[in-house]
Amino acid sequence: MGIFNFIKNLLKEETKTGSETVVTLETLPNWISEQKAEIKEKEKTKIEIIKNLISQTIKELEEKQKALDEVTLEKRKEDEKLKHLVLENRKSYSESLTVLMEKLQVVDGESLEELTLNIDKILSDFQQRAHLNYEKATVLIGKEMAETKETINKFFKELKEMDNGTLIKKSKTLDRAEKKLEEIKEEQKLISDLQSANDAEKKLKDAEEKEKSLKNKLEQTKNSEDYKQKQLQLEEAEKNRIKFDEELLQLKNEIGFKSLANIYHSDTKKMRIVRHYGDNFSHVLENHADLLEIIDDSIKEKVENKIFELHKRNKEITRILSQSDLIEEIQREIQTTQNEITALNQEKQKQEKIISKFNENISRMQEEIKNSLKEIGIEIK
Repeated sequence: MGIFNFIKNLLKEETKTGSETVVTLETLPNWISEQKAEIKEKEKTKIEIIKNLISQTIKELEEKQKALDEVTLEKRKEDEKLKHLVLENRKSYSESLTVLMEKLQVVDGESLEELTLNIDKILSDFQQRAHLNYEKATVLIGKEMAETKETINKFFKELKEMDNGTLIKKSKTLDRAEKKLEEIKEEQKLISDLQSANDAEKKLKDAEEKEKSLKNKLEQTKNSEDYKQKQLQLEEAEKNRIKFDEELLQLKNEIGFKSLANIYHSDTKKMRIVRHYGDNFSHVLENHADLLEIIDDSIKEKVENKIFELHKRNKEITRILSQSDLIEEIQREIQTTQNEITALNQEKQKQEKIISKFNENISRMQEEIKNSLKEIGIEIK
């Protein structure tokens, strides 16, 4: 009774001849919607036909079942045990027929495929349950048993002739293609969102323009008279710093801290002053009143005047040397900009890889759509 697998056979790939329908990827979504609506109408018609066929089959089976149930073996001369066995299997088979008809009476499905699958399950269950009963009952009851089988075979044949497999296959293929199109749409949206949200390209262009502008500014600054003048001032200040350090050391030697230490070695307070300035002589530029109190009167005025002079010169030298170097500032800004460019390039490459991956997925899905639709005679351009 391999015929019970008829519905599965209907779902197998079928070869269709004739010219292919040509559709573009751009018009494919609308075309699929139209085709699905058309298929839905065709499915409604076929479902109605199948249900009418089921009703007709049930009516015929009821008549055949009635004739089968009325069969008696009283006049047959076979062994009573055999007749009893046949009648018991006839009864079980008839009960299975009743279950089959009850299930077919209420079978339903939201789609043609679901309906056919539900019918397949009902028939498969009947085959498993009734097969042995049928074989045993036909030992003595041939005609009436065969008539029930013929009615079921007729049901099978008429279902086969409906060619539901092609319609179901087309419907499933279109569903898969539509799902792929939705996935493609999502991938394309992700690409668009990524490009909109991440303005690395614009930032990179701005940073490169900034770097170019800074380099031009650097060259202009190096060649400007103002910068050259400042460089001369810096060089002069460096020379003055060396001369200043020499004169400061000379003043320290003139004061003679070793002699002062010998004089005041027993005076703790004054020795503290001697050690403080002896170790940190540059402090005299800020505070030197206590030092003047302990040095020889003959050099006191000279020392004080020299300290005042050195203090003034140190202040001017420090002012000049502490001025920021415009070249260094520009170079630091260039380096910062170059670091930004490097980071932006890395970000851009990362974005390009992500977009490339999305595009690869889109191309792959488009090919899958083309190949699947080609199987049902649809060519995508």
